[in-house]
Amino acid sequence: HLIEPRFEYTYVSNPGDLSGIPIFDEKDSVIVTNQVVTTLGNHLFIKQGKESAREVASLEISQGYSFSTALTPAEPTLLLPENRKGPLQAWLRLSPIPNASLDVRTYWDAVTHEKISTSLTGGVFQGTNAINVSWSSGNNRTNGQPISSQVRFGGVYGPTKGPWRLEAQVAYDIQNQALQEQRFALRWLGT
Repeated sequence: HLIEPRFEYTYVSNPGDLSGIPIFDEKDSVIVTNQVVTTLGNHLFIKQGKESAREVASLEISQGYSFSTALTPAEPTLLLPENRKGPLQAWLRLSPIPNASLDVRTYWDAVTHEKISTSLTGGVFQGTNAINVSWSSGNNRTNGQPISSQVRFGGVYGPTKGPWRLEAQVAYDIQNQALQEQRFALRWLGT
């Protein structure tokens, strides 16, 4: 059992005129930052053999605070002020057996204390074969009412040493009752 308090401080100064800096990807863009993220982690391990261990569960709760800009935007029509606190985040990971995992995340608004979003992801895998399911929902930060709900299914099947592999992925928008995406692929590795 490990209790892990963490403090992460990030500072990125304003470089001035950005027009002379070529941007090739998101890493080249500059976001001026002066914030700290406080996290309290709780990790549970089980022994495997005499000298090794495997993490079977962890729970992390964190929140950011900005010293420069608001992390929570204002809602002028509802008289909600901006806030330098970011959303309160909770993240639970479970891996009861080596080939399976469950991940649950949720975020709460720092001003209204309403739930902003929730996601649940689970999967099992064996060698190159895998099945996973994820569900996510988003809520209005002012009243907590649902505004989105989506589910995604995915799977991979193929022999471990074979040249082929079948892949499938389907995404469905539950809130709008619409199929968002479906992909099916047969991959062949030739020599």
